[in-house]
Amino acid sequence: ISKFRIGYAPGKGLLDYLLGLKHKLNDILLTGLVRESEHGKPYQFFRKRIVFPYLVNNQPRYFIGRATPMTSNTPSEKPKYKKLPVYSQDKNKGISRSIRNDIIFNTSRGLGLDEVVITEGITDCMMLDQYGFSAISPVTTRFKKEDAEKLSKILRKEQTVYISNDNDWNQAGLKG
Repeated sequence: ISKFRIGYAPGKGLLDYLLGLKHKLNDILLTGLVRESEHGKPYQFFRKRIVFPYLVNNQPRYFIGRATPMTSNTPSEKPKYKKLPVYSQDKNKGISRSIRNDIIFNTSRGLGLDEVVITEGITDCMMLDQYGFSAISPVTTRFKKEDAEKLSKILRKEQTVYISNDNDWNQAGLKG
């Protein structure tokens, strides 16, 4: 938990905390961690979820939240995993353009074991790391073609790469 800085979002507190630090509501909304309901009332996006940060240089750059038994059963809260919204001209104009989901999990910790496992999800990646294996994972369940160059740089020193799903590899345009 401490190694990966895993947290829990109780549903209240984040907005009050950030406002207490003198941040303006509009700036807080740009993070996507606090959203406005259809009635204009701010709410914490990852209510009653376990929150996993994607770290770059040990700083959180993206988040996903996993549902718990305490998570509401409403349609918007139904997905097992919720991903932090990113800027979109169509849907999320109010999110900062700097919020991006093109981060690969666990690369900032360094690989260097000559072998790496590419997992489908963040929790699989953490479990392998816990047992001493070098592992990485995309934010989504598969890599995109745009990830090919980034993956090549990350994996260039690794002698053996294990892939949890061959479609990920082909999707990114890389050869096994």
